[in-house]
Amino acid sequence: MRRDFSIGEGVFSGLARSAADGPQPSAKTWHQSWCFRVDTMTLTVKAVDAAKPREKAYKLTDAHGLYLFVSPTGAKSWRANYTAGGKQKTKTYGLYPAVSLADARKGARGCL
Repeated sequence: MRRDFSIGEGVFSGLARSAADGPQPSAKTWHQSWCFRVDTMTLTVKAVDAAKPREKAYKLTDAHGLYLFVSPTGAKSWRANYTAGGKQKTKTYGLYPAVSLADARKGARGCL
């Protein structure tokens, strides 16, 4: 885990910026952009119902790392990615509509 953070030097999460990268972002800009995005929209039941299959599988994201995975066959499953032991893993909460949006959110928050 990188712990270096310095506003004055332009170092954010271990990545140094040079003058060629453009103007230095302020701490507020960096903080709002990368740390705590609270302005992201969450999924609605209407959007989940409207999700149609495509040639390739795709994801519709929600809060807390939860997303709806829509396969080319039309199956819709609730999933979330996490890291355990340094490896990325995916947890599946179930298929929609058997598992509702509210239940998937509870599962992603660890409430189930």
